[in-house]
Amino acid sequence: MNETAMDKDSANGQHSLGKVVTAPLANNVVTAPPPANDPAAQRDAATFRTAIILLGVIVLVVVIAATTLAFRGENLSEGVLAIGATAIGGLAGIVMPRASK
Repeated sequence: MNETAMDKDSANGQHSLGKVVTAPLANNVVTAPPPANDPAAQRDAATFRTAIILLGVIVLVVVIAATTLAFRGENLSEGVLAIGATAIGGLAGIVMPRASK
């Protein structure tokens, strides 16, 4: 059984991760995520969260506009439809897990 290595900071009594914990799983190796106090990881998470929210809002606006125009009997322009389709593709590309090498 693998255990997390903890180092106690003598200045404030806080515990911190001393190293990345790995555990063998079949033929792959599972690694622990980077520490939560890593600024680069926080920026990456905020960037992905912002992109997902913006693309989701675009998709919702296009769907609502298409539904509203359909009830009025009007046609949706191809440009708006293309923007919605591109937002759906971008959202799918962000959310789908990447294949490991």
